[in-house]
Amino acid sequence: TIGLALVGSVLTLIPDLGQASNSRWVSDFLVIQRGVVTSLLLFIVLLLVLLLWYPIRISRNTFVHALVFSIYFFLKSGLIVIWQMLGISMERSASAALIALSIVCVAAWLVLLTKKGESVEVRVGHAWNQEESDRLIRQLETFNSTLTRVTRR
Repeated sequence: TIGLALVGSVLTLIPDLGQASNSRWVSDFLVIQRGVVTSLLLFIVLLLVLLLWYPIRISRNTFVHALVFSIYFFLKSGLIVIWQMLGISMERSASAALIALSIVCVAAWLVLLTKKGESVEVRVGHAWNQEESDRLIRQLETFNSTLTRVTRR
């Protein structure tokens, strides 16, 4: 999963590496930052796809955190791409937008993550097909027992 995210991220950077700019340091920093944020975004999205594929129960807070974090990285990655497309002249506006995004994310965590949310469980994954759900749970249990045996050695 991490390897796939890194490859996807590097592929998005190829067109921007080596471009001429007013400030080489800022340009290089933005390209590297976009690469890191994009790889994190892809990694989180792949983890969410895995999470949503298997019919597991998780706390409401875990689900909310994963959702808010995914939206945060998606929007941050988009803002960085827009910033690079519009150029360095948009530095103040882009920085203000990134700060506002961070504040909204923290506010969402403060409002949506609750003490009760730790004990309330939600079921994600294949809830619509009970046979498929049971098969996937057996597959997860087999995977867990294999990992447990391997780590005990």
